[in-house]
Amino acid sequence: MKKYILTMCALLAFSASASAVTVDFNSASGSVDGYVDQAVTFNSTGNTYFSNSPNTTNAITMTGTDNFTTASFAAANSVSVDLGDFNQDADTIFLSIFDSANNLINTLTQDLAASFSGMVTLSLTGSNIGYATFGTIGGLGGLYADNFTVSAVPVPAAAWLFGSALLGFFGFSRKKANA
Repeated sequence: MKKYILTMCALLAFSASASAVTVDFNSASGSVDGYVDQAVTFNSTGNTYFSNSPNTTNAITMTGTDNFTTASFAAANSVSVDLGDFNQDADTIFLSIFDSANNLINTLTQDLAASFSGMVTLSLTGSNIGYATFGTIGGLGGLYADNFTVSAVPVPAAAWLFGSALLGFFGFSRKKANA
């Protein structure tokens, strides 16, 4: 019985922890293409480089029309990124998530007014996300991306508890049948 209780406590503790990675680009330099940080690989279209963003930190800078960056990683359930502009022009920003077979899971867009200066966080969740793309649609470019976060959502503790209860009932019925 003591082993059973210790096993249950370990399973609950394990299930409550999420695995999250945030790439802040603060130490990044050079080309965005092939940049790897914490098992996330970034590749971009168009003219992209690292420079100061509206939140005064180093970020991916995307210039040109319809420019985007792709971030590839191990399977995840949640992705977010800060996107922003220095009030130069109107932009439509987006975040899209795909599974490993290149199927679109979901897309989120937001319009930024020409007078907007700052950063906005876009977030999406889905099952078995293999990679994400983010950037701008239209506009003249000058978009910044920072704080890319990818996380694996843990199995809820209730699921582990339910599974352990089923195992317990199985063990109890087996013990009763042997008696």
